[in-house]
Amino acid sequence: RKLQPARLRQAELELAAGLPLSATNTARLATEASPRDADAWLALGTALAAQRVKPVPGKPIPGIREVRAALLEALRLAPNHADATRELAMTYYRTTGTSRSREDAQAALRYFRHYLSVAPEAGAAEYVRGYIRELGGEAD
Repeated sequence: RKLQPARLRQAELELAAGLPLSATNTARLATEASPRDADAWLALGTALAAQRVKPVPGKPIPGIREVRAALLEALRLAPNHADATRELAMTYYRTTGTSRSREDAQAALRYFRHYLSVAPEAGAAEYVRGYIRELGGEAD
């Protein structure tokens, strides 16, 4: 049990070092060791998303559904987890092609608004308000 914070910190450091595959492996170990730990699921979702941004040569790119499933599990375990909410919103905000679908824009707005409801003064709140405005929603 005491290994969990160290494991999550290791995944965080691996991501910061540009090692998303290693971070994914570490985060998977964390979810296996503590399947009810929302932070472990957040770490897994974040690491999987990083692999989509910076693909590892010779390795399959994780599907967006896998990324979202990890983040949704974090939110199932901790419905007001601000970081998981923001990261999930970002999976809908980021475009995979030339444009964002209406459904994705609506989902992004929903999760961004939830983020602001649980963390209105967080460091990323101003960025999130900007994303909301860009998507055509009211920021406050």
